[in-house]
Amino acid sequence: MAWLHDEGLSEDATCPLCNQELETIDHLLQCPFSRSLWFDALSIFGWGFWTPSPLATLKCWWTDFLSIRGPARKKASSVVLLILREIWLERNCLIFRNIDRPRHIILDGIRLEVARWKEVGLLRD
Repeated sequence: MAWLHDEGLSEDATCPLCNQELETIDHLLQCPFSRSLWFDALSIFGWGFWTPSPLATLKCWWTDFLSIRGPARKKASSVVLLILREIWLERNCLIFRNIDRPRHIILDGIRLEVARWKEVGLLRD
């Protein structure tokens, strides 16, 4: 993240997923690579229309997303956390293991993780 660069702990503060912008918490939503993953992953649940805009901040977008009411709200929270986690893990895989996986492979991993979360009761239909 950009603060690592500021503290001298990293040589490059550029997002490793898109190589276009500084890596910040909001960039987890704004990154073109991440946004395509958000769209594909949210579409699994019929929520593709909730894909973050290129200018979205994490706080504002998540607050809007969680305006979902009823039983779907808990599921929505879990889905957001799952996708954020998978994007972060992919970033770490690229940085620490130098493995650059195609988007469809990452999406397959998200689908698998959704199935696992359902199996252990962390995500319900």
